Amino acid sequence: MSSSQTAARYFQPRKGDFWEWSNVDQVITWIDGQTICYAQDLMDILKSLQPQGLPPLETVILLIAACRQEWHTIDFPNLDALAAKGAVENEETELVLAGALDSHRLTKQADFDINLLPCLNLLKRIHALPEELRTGSMRVHLIKRIFSHYTPFITPVVASIYIKEFESGALRKVVLNIKRSNKSQFQDIHAVFSPLFGIEDLETYVRVGLEKVPEPTPVPNPDTEPDDLLTQLSKQQQTAGLARLTKRLIAALNIPPHTHGASDQPLGGVSDLSNRGDFDRLLISELANDDDTLSARLVNNEALYLRRETPPDPQVQERVILVDVSLRLWGIPKVFAVSVALGIALNNTHHASIAAYALGQKTIGPSALSSKAEVVTFLEKIDPALHCAEGLKIHFRQHPKTASKAIFFITSEDALLDKNFSQHLNELATELDYVLVVSRTGTLLFYKMVNGHRRLLSTSVFDLKELLFGTIQSALPSELVEELNLKTEPWISHSGLFLPAFPGRLMREEVAFDGTVLVAVLPCKRVWFWQSAQKGAIEVLRNIEDGGYTFYLAENELKCIIVKTKEHKFIAYLFKDNKLFAVVDLHAKLIRYHPRQNVVKLPEMEGQVVACGYEGGNLFIGLNHPASPNYYYHHKNITHVIELNTHTISPLPEKRFIPKEHSPLTMHPIKKMVHCGYSVLRNIKEIGFTPEGFIQLDQHRIVSVDGKLWLVKTLKDNITMRKFEPETRPAAQFYTRSVTWQNGSKITLDSRGFLQLFRPASPTAEFTITLIIGQPLAAFSRSGAYTGNPYFYDVSPDKITSPSHFYKTIIVEFIKKLD
Repeated sequence: MSSSQTAARYFQPRKGDFWEWSNVDQVITWIDGQTICYAQDLMDILKSLQPQGLPPLETVILLIAACRQEWHTIDFPNLDALAAKGAVENEETELVLAGALDSHRLTKQADFDINLLPCLNLLKRIHALPEELRTGSMRVHLIKRIFSHYTPFITPVVASIYIKEFESGALRKVVLNIKRSNKSQFQDIHAVFSPLFGIEDLETYVRVGLEKVPEPTPVPNPDTEPDDLLTQLSKQQQTAGLARLTKRLIAALNIPPHTHGASDQPLGGVSDLSNRGDFDRLLISELANDDDTLSARLVNNEALYLRRETPPDPQVQERVILVDVSLRLWGIPKVFAVSVALGIALNNTHHASIAAYALGQKTIGPSALSSKAEVVTFLEKIDPALHCAEGLKIHFRQHPKTASKAIFFITSEDALLDKNFSQHLNELATELDYVLVVSRTGTLLFYKMVNGHRRLLSTSVFDLKELLFGTIQSALPSELVEELNLKTEPWISHSGLFLPAFPGRLMREEVAFDGTVLVAVLPCKRVWFWQSAQKGAIEVLRNIEDGGYTFYLAENELKCIIVKTKEHKFIAYLFKDNKLFAVVDLHAKLIRYHPRQNVVKLPEMEGQVVACGYEGGNLFIGLNHPASPNYYYHHKNITHVIELNTHTISPLPEKRFIPKEHSPLTMHPIKKMVHCGYSVLRNIKEIGFTPEGFIQLDQHRIVSVDGKLWLVKTLKDNITMRKFEPETRPAAQFYTRSVTWQNGSKITLDSRGFLQLFRPASPTAEFTITLIIGQPLAAFSRSGAYTGNPYFYDVSPDKITSPSHFYKTIIVEFIKKLD
């Protein structure tokens, strides 16, 4: 059979087929005359398929039809021929497909091939793909992807001949007038489409060629870097003061580097000649040239210079730290001395090895002081001897002094006043390199030993009370999860009660007070707000950036806080009714509204924001024009206004200045407002219950006196106590501890000054009690009832109940159900 004959058979429709050639082989139509595609369109697709071979022509035509918008209006005439089983002509078989492929009526099911439906459903899924995949160049890509699973029976070479024969026009009469048999027509279509039936995401397959989206490769979480030693110590209440003091000592201790004698190393020699260098290193022979010649040689880099040899690296000495732990250093001096030893060990840029020894009647060590456990163990070492002279002698007998060691001896001012000890120390003075003397008042004297005599290097004074016993300033790092640095929800809500007094010290630059209301940034970067001296605080921000703060108060409300970060970026927090409603990040050019968290992008600004202010409900900024980059830094001129309603930035008709508001002159009224005549019981370790149903907290008990709830100091007697276990520490000043019972009930201690009691599997506290000493307690239940001290709530009288009734009906009933 010739190539023209085989090509004609490929392009001929079959008897009773669903399509036919029309208009002298220029158009392919359905039997009822509706257009499927033009011949040229078909040729373009066949040419794109030719490199991989050609599939049956009916499958290509069906795919072209499925990609058309008119697919859902087709009545699919003569598709019953596709459903016939095996017969060459079977006019009795009838398949009516009306409208879309969803509705069909079958007759004579014995003659119907049920495998046709998956093919038609596949075509429906192709038509349901996005229009962009079914039109233009993407349609060609789609059809090629559909046929990529099928092994064509017409090879690329033969396919090229078929296309050329059709385009020559020689097949027109044959194609129009002769129809081949429809035998095995459906089998061809099913063979092409069947590999695609199992692909669930057809769109993904068409776009990227994957039958299913691959599962992500499990990536192991990288090992988190362990915290450094000072961070580990900062996380524990017992060692936080030691860490704070050590940080100050590292900055204060300036340990001189070890140097060699002038004749120990061949320093100052000449190692080479170079055409680069300083004029004082010119060869003497260069100076013999006349001025013009010397200038020319210098300009052309022809003059020669002496190159000095590179000095050797400094020799690193082992640091041996001897700490006096005798009787006179017990208590504060001992902690001070260990902090000094830790500072010497950590102020170690050359990575010298560390060996620390505790000296008393004998020597104990060595210890590297490289871990928290080693530091705590070293703190526990004490000796009842009056001085450590004997321990010093024993140490130098066991570990003689060598040039590779730098010996640091740490003792106390009181010990040096002992004549007996001073005499022994003078005998060993040549063995020591440095002597550090600590005192109970916080003074540190740093001496260098030169030929057995002390030479004072520096004197430092530290506030030991503040550093060792003050508020913890550093603990777990904050985890910021929002784009504008807002923390997640607080770990435990204080359930409708105002916050008790803050335990730490407030900084003058981080508070604002207008005589009635007070706003303060705590050291842990939470923001608290006091509406009056008669009410407790509310938390208006869970976290605020570190930097400089400008507060704006008006009408006894907080209106705005503007932060200028250390990177000179401005962020404005805007409030309504003392609640955050918007955050404007002028560096990221974003406005985030709360509580819905929707984000609006600000328009681009020409220049850098160098000033920001708030006035009358509007946010004003000063832009630094690129042509004069320093002008607005000096003058802080406000040049534009941000209109929050329209999210636009408009220039002002003239530059203006907005002053900083509410800069307090004295902290006395602020301290008086924050600390209102009561103290807060925070550090509680155990809890128990009396037979009468009263709550025992360590040495304090919640009792009812004269119809009020009080926290009074009393003995535990024979009460069974349970220990609070650490739960979480989300902020530097605050933590939670909890006790859980067998039935799932839980009692949580919130160090802000609350005791919360939870039912089994309940995320909300059943009730909350304030833990204050010196004033009546307040409480709040989940049912909405308040009782006790009105300082902690501001509600209508119908929500307030008597303390005795609250205790009997809510607290006692809760306690009864614990066991």
